[in-house]
Amino acid sequence: MVLVTGATGLVGSLLTLELLRSGQKVVATRRATSKIDKLKKFFSFYVPAKQAVQYYNQIEWREVDLLNAYQVYEILEGIDTVYHTAAIVSFTAKDKEEILTNNIKGTTNIVNAALERNIHKFIHVSSVASLGENPGGFITEETQAIPEQKISNYAKSKYYSELEVWRAHEEGLNTIIVNPSIILGPLVDWKRKVIGKMLYIVWEGLPFYVDGRTGFVDVRDVVRAMLMLSEKEIFGQRFIINAENLTIKEILDMVADAMGRPRPKYHINEHWVKAAFWLDQIRSRLTFTDPLLTKEYIKYININQQFSSKKLLRTLPDFRYTPIKETINFVVEKFLNSLSEKERNKTNHLNKFF
Repeated sequence: MVLVTGATGLVGSLLTLELLRSGQKVVATRRATSKIDKLKKFFSFYVPAKQAVQYYNQIEWREVDLLNAYQVYEILEGIDTVYHTAAIVSFTAKDKEEILTNNIKGTTNIVNAALERNIHKFIHVSSVASLGENPGGFITEETQAIPEQKISNYAKSKYYSELEVWRAHEEGLNTIIVNPSIILGPLVDWKRKVIGKMLYIVWEGLPFYVDGRTGFVDVRDVVRAMLMLSEKEIFGQRFIINAENLTIKEILDMVADAMGRPRPKYHINEHWVKAAFWLDQIRSRLTFTDPLLTKEYIKYININQQFSSKKLLRTLPDFRYTPIKETINFVVEKFLNSLSEKERNKTNHLNKFF
């Protein structure tokens, strides 16, 4: 049997569906508060609604707190392969302890349990955020990371989580690590995720853009690469999964074009971004809501980095990436279908003014 942690997340959801479609028996972990019914909606993005329900009903759910080592050991009974996709993603300072504790300790507990249970294969979903820096050049699997260089608590949590996986490999666990760049795919709850919020802003009319370049990849490609690597059983290695390196402006233009909205045309520099940050902090305090902009998020969208996926393509010669423009069109289609009538009629007065 195959176990998937984080089965309600973007990667975990599609991975679970693809494993079920291939005829495998899937055990999925869930927290007591997880809203697992949303998987039926997510599955329907890729298969007809009737099939989505049928696949959903085939999942065996096991409730677990990944911070509880005993519970983690118990849920691995009868498991042959583990796909560890569970992680907390946040760029908000107040979530620091939760991110570091859950992502690192959760990974520690599950690799330890996998060692004790003699799990045959352990595939860990990390992130390019865990890798080192290479200004002006391409970041590869060999680019050495220095923890102090990590720009976010999420990046630090992924770096230290990987160390636990490498340690477990040295102790005898058959591991594979994948490092996806920014993953694009349709969402059930668009307003809770960074990509979803970006789509709303572009839909309402976004006149501005910022500097920045980074990697992007379709969630379907991430899952396909994971399954192919697992089949090859190339253990003790990591693989960057990155389709294209694009500027933030290029991504925003693709989204605007797919929506039939105006492209953002006014570049704002670092000083204007900082001013927007402080205005958003004031708005957040006055409205008792979370800030839209954080220092970590601002650094993230202004970063200039490029990732090489040559190792993956050498290892999987038949693998082909989905063009990001095609991915954007698919995601925007699902996004537009999710909008209410009120949201469809909403426009941004800033765009009209400029």
